[in-house]
Amino acid sequence: MALFLNVILYAQLYLKSNVNLLEPVDLLIREQASSFSKSQLHKLCVVVPFRDRFYELQKFVPHIHQFLRMQRIFDFSIIVINQQDSYRFNRAALINIGYFESVNESCDYFAMHDVDLLPLNKHLDYGYPVDGVYHVASPEYHPLYHYEKYIGGILILKLDDFKDLNGMSNKYWGWGLEDDEFYLRVVKNGLKIHRPKNLLTDSNTTFHHLHDELVRQRDFRKKHRRIKELYKRDQMSGLNNVNYSVLHRTEMAIDGKNFFVVNVALRCNEEKTPWCIIQCLAVSARDKFCMPLSFEIVRKMNGMKRYYQDESLHYSRKRRRSGHEGPELRLLIASKSAGAVIGKGGENIKRLRSQYCASVNIPDSTTPERVLNISCANVATLTDCLSDLIPRLDDGRSGPQEAEVRMLVHQSQAGAIIGRAGFKIKELRDITGAGIRVYSECAPMSTERVIQFSGDKEKIVNAIRHVKEICEETPIKGVERLYDANNYDVSYALDYGGYTTDRNWRNNSTMRRSSGIHSSPPAASTPHFTGVNEISPMQALGYSPMSLYAENLIATVQVTIPKELGGTIIGKGGERINRIREESGAQIVVDPPTPDSDERIITISGTTSQIKLGQYLLQQCVRSSSAGRKIIQQQSRYGGF
Repeated sequence: MALFLNVILYAQLYLKSNVNLLEPVDLLIREQASSFSKSQLHKLCVVVPFRDRFYELQKFVPHIHQFLRMQRIFDFSIIVINQQDSYRFNRAALINIGYFESVNESCDYFAMHDVDLLPLNKHLDYGYPVDGVYHVASPEYHPLYHYEKYIGGILILKLDDFKDLNGMSNKYWGWGLEDDEFYLRVVKNGLKIHRPKNLLTDSNTTFHHLHDELVRQRDFRKKHRRIKELYKRDQMSGLNNVNYSVLHRTEMAIDGKNFFVVNVALRCNEEKTPWCIIQCLAVSARDKFCMPLSFEIVRKMNGMKRYYQDESLHYSRKRRRSGHEGPELRLLIASKSAGAVIGKGGENIKRLRSQYCASVNIPDSTTPERVLNISCANVATLTDCLSDLIPRLDDGRSGPQEAEVRMLVHQSQAGAIIGRAGFKIKELRDITGAGIRVYSECAPMSTERVIQFSGDKEKIVNAIRHVKEICEETPIKGVERLYDANNYDVSYALDYGGYTTDRNWRNNSTMRRSSGIHSSPPAASTPHFTGVNEISPMQALGYSPMSLYAENLIATVQVTIPKELGGTIIGKGGERINRIREESGAQIVVDPPTPDSDERIITISGTTSQIKLGQYLLQQCVRSSSAGRKIIQQQSRYGGF
């Protein structure tokens, strides 16, 4: 009778929306399964395959610490395997790397754990699996995936068993199917699959799934030979041939809860598996992720995963020229020069397009630099257009006749410009009289290198004309990944020829803004981050340090939006704006509309990271609405200003 009353009490508490399932109060006593052991002789490693999910991670680490300690598991390590290359996400390969890191941490079993899945029911067992594997995220209780062979999300097994299976297949680039293939390995080797049963919670309440469809975007795209190759059993690849390099290891803490970050770069045979290659898209200075630059979102239906489709794996040069068949010029310019190029109301950029029959575009960027794309019918017209533009590209150099232009070329063409032993570039300097420097490193996450020209306008134009002729005679070899200025990294800028920040720089994104820095303490709602080695979590995870210079200061930023988007931002009853405030930690105020203005002002206050996250969430809110997409399309006609 006492046990029955306890069950009723537990159910009553569970039905209340504010119940905390992690409270260490034993409302229901469950007999421990004989196939699991909580012996202190065992050590658990929680391996998290990771890329650009800092928001989820700051919730994940404190939660897992609390959950494991509630289960009396004190000897454990959380290891985040952070993929920092330009290839598509490879969850299985990262887990294989996590195995080796777990061995180094002296663990004897590990949990393959998604960062967006938080256990809520305290009876989800993270103990040592004496017999077989334990699938914590059972199809019966997982929020999304309910098919019997699903074995992803959270899976616990001994390191010895994982080694006997040769780990997971390395061939799955992009999300999907790696777990299904691993299921076959587990079954073939006779390992019993244990799953939680008879829980009082269901698929909506057993886990907290940090899965925002407007923000979290996975790459399920299947292209080229991958469609056929995916469904072939891969019994060869795994621990024995995972190909990677470790870039950096560091120990960190979020809210005083320690974890390890291992930054890795995967290697891919691009000829054998071309589906590993993508263009990388960064939506903000804070949040970068890799996925197709042009994709169609197909929302999940009938319980199946959402996936993305892309027109093609690579973008042809015709498509980039927006219909122009002639030569193209890609220039790296300072963001503060973009306004002069565009002109008031887009006046100058429209004049250039009309006068030179040119395609001129400046994609939006939240960093100190942007890429200016120019395409004309022939080289002569292209250089005339460039000559017209150069005075507007001045970034504050002292000499009245001195100018500087930075041009982007494919890395395979740089050698032809330099020539054997540097003879060609010396010849170009002598012929044109311009200063010419070819930077040795490619711009971040691209195959493009910067060539810097300096001198008076005529010399620069003449030098660029010669370089363009060399490029036209030198076909591109290998993969072509164009530089996206949103991938900017200030710590790397001097190496590839990028622009560095200064106190007078203010980014010039689609939403126009002004800001002020105030030396106030950080907001109380901000999670407290500490680095054991005095490095911030964002730096350790590979995020650009450009936003960290004022991380401990409170800033105020104002952005303006078209009046008709006010309802899109606020949402019904303030639902959207309140969610953005909660997720970003920033204070956000939307001013009421005024009769004499077509715009509304949004004021964002907080730390640098809070503001950038708030801006990103606001932009996502706009981009996800039909009204917002229409306005963005209209703005893109004026070069993204």
